[in-house]
Amino acid sequence: MTEQPLDGMRDRMVRALYGELPDDERRELEQAIASDEALRRDWQELQEARTKPVVIHYSSGSKPWHFKNRHPYKSYYWKYLKMTPYRRAIYSDLRPLHLLKSMIPKNFKAAIKKVLKKQAG
Repeated sequence: MTEQPLDGMRDRMVRALYGELPDDERRELEQAIASDEALRRDWQELQEARTKPVVIHYSSGSKPWHFKNRHPYKSYYWKYLKMTPYRRAIYSDLRPLHLLKSMIPKNFKAAIKKVLKKQAG
């Protein structure tokens, strides 16, 4: 295996896929991939991901883009988001309306809902 940590190597592979790696680094990367089976598999996976992208759907309440969330892949989510046109995204739960809603006490929200239900029904 190469001496570089996998995350660093994977970053170089992604940069190579997008033509952002200088020629000397690209040649070095190609040599590393040619001599390491695990790197070859990673490289093939990245090439396939670029040509056949997949959407990850977070169906539980645990979402890496929530500010207070401790999702195990949160750092990866933000790291790779920064490589997209959506790099300026902010945490959805830090938007003004959400912050305002989060400041209202739960018992007050419940009382408002109760009044609104009475008015509607």
